[in-house]
Amino acid sequence: MMEEKKMDFLSDTCLAIARIRAKFDEVEYEMDLAESRLQGKLEGRIEGKKMLMKHWLSQHFELSEKEAYWIDHLSEEALLDLCQNFDKAHVSDNL
Repeated sequence: MMEEKKMDFLSDTCLAIARIRAKFDEVEYEMDLAESRLQGKLEGRIEGKKMLMKHWLSQHFELSEKEAYWIDHLSEEALLDLCQNFDKAHVSDNL
């Protein structure tokens, strides 16, 4: 009788551990999915800023292929600086 209870306990424990692992895997998958979505949004936002900057610059200057290439390969920090400087210049032109 005692041996049966011990086996039932071990069986229940193994089942509980399997359920916890399955739940952990599910949560980990959801977190990975959310992280990749966030990364995709960030990359899309950066690419959008690059396209917008090339459009703005082409309206005001003749933009060469080399300059467009440089804009495409800017880091996020450099792109942000460029956008802020362009905004400052654009606002001061309108005043």
